[in-house]
Amino acid sequence: MMKRRSYAVLGAALVCAAPLLVSCSSGGAPGDGASSSVSCPTDWDETVEAAKKEGALTWYTSVPTEPAEGIATAFREEYGIAVATLKLPSSNLLQRYAAEAQAGRIGGDVLSAGDAEAFATNEGAEAGWIAPLEDLDLPNLPNVPEQFVREYSATIQTQPWLFSYNTDLVSEAPTSWEDLNNPAFADTTFLLPDPSASAAYIEFWDFIEAQYGADFITEFAENHDIRVYSSGGAVMEALAAGEGGFRVPSTASSASGVIEAGAPVANSLPALTTGVEIQTSVTACGKSPAPNAARVFVNYLLSEEGSALLAELSGDISPFDAAGLPADYEAPRPGASERTDEILAMLNIN
Repeated sequence: MMKRRSYAVLGAALVCAAPLLVSCSSGGAPGDGASSSVSCPTDWDETVEAAKKEGALTWYTSVPTEPAEGIATAFREEYGIAVATLKLPSSNLLQRYAAEAQAGRIGGDVLSAGDAEAFATNEGAEAGWIAPLEDLDLPNLPNVPEQFVREYSATIQTQPWLFSYNTDLVSEAPTSWEDLNNPAFADTTFLLPDPSASAAYIEFWDFIEAQYGADFITEFAENHDIRVYSSGGAVMEALAAGEGGFRVPSTASSASGVIEAGAPVANSLPALTTGVEIQTSVTACGKSPAPNAARVFVNYLLSEEGSALLAELSGDISPFDAAGLPADYEAPRPGASERTDEILAMLNIN
């Protein structure tokens, strides 16, 4: 069957949560850049005291506004340290952080995004913007399951990749990623978010290639009507409108809005899958206004208490909740983002 391909291009919406009104006694207000007098003690009790003197930190995050603000409130109640949140999609967030870093004025003390590890490793580490986690002496870090800890980031929440499908167009739910090439779905249109828009999408296709081979992806691309959209939101709206039978890949949270609105959309979660992992990194000491508050905040995010609260607020899965993950869940492979051109070629997306 000849493949038909079309592209829907919609501008990506940027959402920014209004920052809290906070001040930093060491290093100035959030966004003012680091102070030359900033110090980062190695003793944890001294770190907490230094964090309280800083009094506030700025969190650059792709976590949705409501759960991000809920975590910020809980942290402030426990430590008396305010958290100003800047909410942007991962790619926009990392672009902003890099631009500030290159200008010598990093406003984000903590960075939490879907592409954080790739960014930290490929850009932030060499430039000295991001601190290696092992250098931070975080008391809760050793308790995080090993698969969710990397050199420059740790996962704070997971969204398993799944199929979302239009129930008016698809009568039988897929059960595994092998169904991408199931003959029963040969005439069904597949809707894809542009893989180049986020390292998380590249990580998904890298997972598919690792499980089934490059020829599997090539066969999928050659034998289906595939429509590529510039954003995940645009894909979901198209699926709800019946422009295609499947959105691949998808997450439960991204589909919840249209499902709650009554659209004929359902999800199917394969037992063997990977997921979007929101990874948290810390700006290196001396590079942002509140390095000690940042360490204390990230330590809170990596606690079972903080992780469970974030999962409850966001509807995603805590790294500590092994039972909540699909039976054969696999973390994304490090370095997958470096294969963007290769993955796009397999999918025949230019």
